[in-house]
Amino acid sequence: MRPPRLRAQAGVSVGRECCGAAAFAAARCASTTHAAAPCLSRRAACLLIAAALPALSGPEHALSDESEAALDRLDASRDAQRYASGLRSAGRGANALIKKRAETGVERTEGISNPLVAPGQILDELYSADRRRVSVSFAFPESWSFAKGPNLDVRDVRTADSTFLIVAPLPQAAGGGASDAISTLPASFFTDALFSKEGKYGSYGAVDQVKVTGDELVALSSGGRGGKQSYRLLKIKFEALTYNQNTVQRRALISATSVGGSVFILVSGCLSNRFKQAGTELEEIQKSFRAYSEGRSATSSP
Repeated sequence: MRPPRLRAQAGVSVGRECCGAAAFAAARCASTTHAAAPCLSRRAACLLIAAALPALSGPEHALSDESEAALDRLDASRDAQRYASGLRSAGRGANALIKKRAETGVERTEGISNPLVAPGQILDELYSADRRRVSVSFAFPESWSFAKGPNLDVRDVRTADSTFLIVAPLPQAAGGGASDAISTLPASFFTDALFSKEGKYGSYGAVDQVKVTGDELVALSSGGRGGKQSYRLLKIKFEALTYNQNTVQRRALISATSVGGSVFILVSGCLSNRFKQAGTELEEIQKSFRAYSEGRSATSSP
């Protein structure tokens, strides 16, 4: 059983409160190398931290169930990583707490300086595999936050509901650049892209209990020419590890289409116990997604 999380007092880091000055120093020593003096190994520092934890296992240090659930909803943001510094769970896996930014395959053309064109509205221009300029857009609740950086990522930091974009190469066996190529892809193509070990969910450890509960092909209007484009709409259930190695059950809705040798995959998800409440919003995001090209390549004039 993992020890309870601890309250963070004003002006005092969780690492200091949890382990005391000695263990906090050991934790710092384990994560950095000082050229002028020898340092404890990471293993020794972790043992020292673990030894300090039982002393603070009393109920006065434990969070309420509501607060515990709120912490479980924290993902890999930098704030969450700082909050968890010095702590390690007894859950599955032995991954480090510090996580690099998820690799999503998104490559911006820089043609749009700020993709958040209005509250709750994303519009950006990305490169496809054949260097075509692809316009991508989707709508989301205005109360959500847009995460700045190279990826397209929006979220509700209170509930861990989120939406993000993945761009993956279209397999040649799927028909190359054919307009209906998206229809030939197996469902496993999308789950493999979503749960890649370099991605948002797979980077903390293997994703378990993956089940595709819905998969349909629809034709939607795309671009300014009034034509139709094929999109795959999938529903997925799965269990994933959080930054502190807890297992959470999640639901995800996917909308995907192929353009210029790439598959553009929008993923909207939430904790399973929120799906009844959040499902309608996620479906609206899923249906709002568009990715299309007017045929302009990287060398074409705007």
